[in-house]
Amino acid sequence: MPRNADETISAAKSTRRCSWSLFMISILSLFLELLLIRWLGTEMWVFSYLQNIILIVCFLGLGMGCSNSREPFHIHKVLLPLSIIVLLLAIPFARAGLATTGMLLTAFASSGSLLGLFQTDFLSVFGFLLGIFVLYLLLLLVWEIFVPLGQLLGRRLDEHPFTIRAYSINICGSLLGVWSFVLLSAFHLPPWVWILLTLMMLTYFIHESGQWGRLNTALLVCIALTSVFASHDGAALELCWSPYQKLALYRRGKSTHADKYTDI
Repeated sequence: MPRNADETISAAKSTRRCSWSLFMISILSLFLELLLIRWLGTEMWVFSYLQNIILIVCFLGLGMGCSNSREPFHIHKVLLPLSIIVLLLAIPFARAGLATTGMLLTAFASSGSLLGLFQTDFLSVFGFLLGIFVLYLLLLLVWEIFVPLGQLLGRRLDEHPFTIRAYSINICGSLLGVWSFVLLSAFHLPPWVWILLTLMMLTYFIHESGQWGRLNTALLVCIALTSVFASHDGAALELCWSPYQKLALYRRGKSTHADKYTDI
């Protein structure tokens, strides 16, 4: 076979691999974005008032990752912050603490201004600052998840030889990621199913980048196991994740923060 024919076949295979990788990262990015918006927005009622903040942080992470697409991609930079978030939601007292973070910020709402806040008692000021700190750390974890995904997305867009086709693949993958999450929600599937599908997509990139190792394997197993506990509420008689809400049934006098339903 002529050498130019070999080069043509090799280029075609490389383009197909790049297209498929771009398609998968586009699905994963939007699916994971909706997952975090829905899950964190349900468990932390403060996000019912700040519904767009997680969305903004996700896009900020993707954008900053795309701007640094030449940096090496490491899958553990996605798995580690994701495992911390899932672990926090799996530990009952940590989840309860996250749920009440919004109550720490009510001092600002009642004071009407930042100056008025610092004229109140010390405990109100301390609670407000603690709430801001917890909120900042949680959003930092979300940002840390999406920066590596943005790096891989930007790299695949740069490497693809056909710009318009690459952009079309990105749009199609993003739409599929959105509708995949909508479909799971329509069947009332719990968060551990969302996480399992996310891990399956992440496994593809571990295999593609050849980054199988003890750390990544341990993080995958940790996220999969803790997501089961994070999806469970031991105090609830029945628990249902509808397309819009987390619905929990409690005995009278046994309710917790989870009975404060949040529309997503």
